[in-house]
Amino acid sequence: MLNITVRTDGGEQHAQPSAEELTDLIRRIGGRGGHFLVVLRAPELPHIFVQVWHEDGGAYTLEHRDGDTYATTELGDVSAVIDAMTRWARQETDWDAGLLWTPLEV
Repeated sequence: MLNITVRTDGGEQHAQPSAEELTDLIRRIGGRGGHFLVVLRAPELPHIFVQVWHEDGGAYTLEHRDGDTYATTELGDVSAVIDAMTRWARQETDWDAGLLWTPLEV
């Protein structure tokens, strides 16, 4: 189990999902399963999250915020999204290595 809470745009909340459950939630976004997920640490910490938005046929927009740092990137492959979000959920060092981030204003 991952020490996170996942919220969907449909109002669902999933506490401490497994990596497989997180993968399933990511794979279903884009159509009738909703368009985005927000993943928060448990317990919730202010201004610390990772989120993804996707519409069928398009890229995945991945964003993360860690205090004053807020950035976005686009990924064309769901596997890259799953890898990044799972590594973030596990609090792995350099979870975002290799991704090209664009800063966003807080």
